[in-house]
Formats: sequence, structure tokens, C-alpha cells
Amino acid sequence: MKRDLVLLLSWMVSCLMSACTHDYDQFDANGAASGAAGAGGATDVGGAGGNTAGSGGSTAGSGGNTGGTDGATGGAGGFDAGTDAPDDVAVDAGDDVAVDAGDDVAVDAGDDVAVDAPDDAGLDAAVPCTDPGALAWSQNGHCYFALAGPPRNWSTQRDACVSAGAHLVTITSQEENAFVSQMVGVQDRWIGLRKPQAGEPFSWVTGEPVSYTAWDAGEPNETGEACARLRANTNPQTWADRPCNQTFGAICERP
Repeated sequence: MKRDLVLLLSWMVSCLMSACTHDYDQFDANGAASGAAGAGGATDVGGAGGNTAGSGGSTAGSGGNTGGTDGATGGAGGFDAGTDAPDDVAVDAGDDVAVDAGDDVAVDAGDDVAVDAPDDAGLDAAVPCTDPGALAWSQNGHCYFALAGPPRNWSTQRDACVSAGAHLVTITSQEENAFVSQMVGVQDRWIGLRKPQAGEPFSWVTGEPVSYTAWDAGEPNETGEACARLRANTNPQTWADRPCNQTFGAICERP
């Protein structure tokens, strides 16, 4: 008995010094200690879930064992609430923004600019063909026209075509030759085919290969430097060569 009294006094002094009140519950033989544990659990865990779960825990602590159980349950409810809320936000809000906003912008804006703009620009870029008597050939989209002015030598006519944003015509097929011959008129006209000197082959002013020719019978027959022309009346759609310093009209081609 005496020893118990000493222990009790020691405990009271210890409590006064540490301001501990929960330890007293350990001496409650009727299960108040369990209630305190329940209240603590409800307060700690339920606090994460909301105020209601915390209040339930306090009441349960006063009631003893049964209250402690309820309080713990209330705390678990609070815990569930804490679990559900973060998951919903992370999935519904975050994911939707990342997929709907980010992906739509990347696909719709990027693809439209990269694909549509260059195609439209290419379709709109037409070769100018407003020169007097000019004709556009559907096979290649080039513009062909007889150069205005008096007959001149080959080099002068070549330079005049360049000044008009074109070059002396080059003919690479029978179909093109027939199309260009419409512009010859009543006088022979220079084309862009030239032989610089004896023993060298004819070549086009553009440097493209000579894959087609339409020489008249006996042509070409010049021994030195020579340039080719489209004939007018004697034998339409055929070519003949003449010294490049002679004067004729010319046909230009604008690619």
C-alpha cells in the first residue's frame, strides 16, 4: 500500500512536469485508454479527410472501448476521403489537359502549316504568259512567243529573249515542234540550237541534251559556226542551219 502511494505521487509529479494527460488514461480500468487511442486515431487520420471525422474521434474517446472503435472507423473514413480526392484530380484534370489541349495543338496547327501552305504556294505560282501572241503549252506549262521587232542575228535575239525573262526556244519532241511552229509566221525564226565551230556538235542554249531534231533534207550543211532556225513556208516544221550572223526573227520560251 505504501509502495503504491509512493508510485502514485511519483506519477503525479511527472505529469505536472510534462503536462501529459493521456497517460492518465492508461490507469482507467474501464477501457478509457482504448477510447483515447481511438480519439487520437480519428483525429490524426480523420484530420486528413475533413473536420467531421475528427469530431467523431473526440466523442468516441470519451465513451471508452466502443467509442474508440468508432473513432478509429471515423478516422479510416477520413483516410478514404483523402485517398479519393487526389486520385480524381490527378486523372480527370491533369490527363484531360495533357491529351486534349497538347495533342490537338500539336497535330492541327503543325500539320496544317507544314502541308497546306507549301502545296498552295506551288499551285499559285504560274508562269507569266502575257506577251503579244504568246501561247502556254499544257504539256509543260511553259510560255512560248515570237519575239517582236525586226530580224536580227542569233546572238542579239538570244539576248533579247533573256531580257524578256526567257531563252531562245528549245525543242525536245515532235509534239513540241508542232506546237512551236504555229508561231513561225511568214519568216524563218531562230531557235536555241547552235554549233560553235566546225567539227563540234550542235547544243541547246540551256545545256539540255539534244534528244530530238527535225532537220530538213540536206541539213545541217554549214561547215563553220552555225545556228538553227525553224522554216516558214518552204517546208513547215523543219529546221535548217545558217551562219549565226545572218538575221531572222526568233521564238522565245519562258519556263
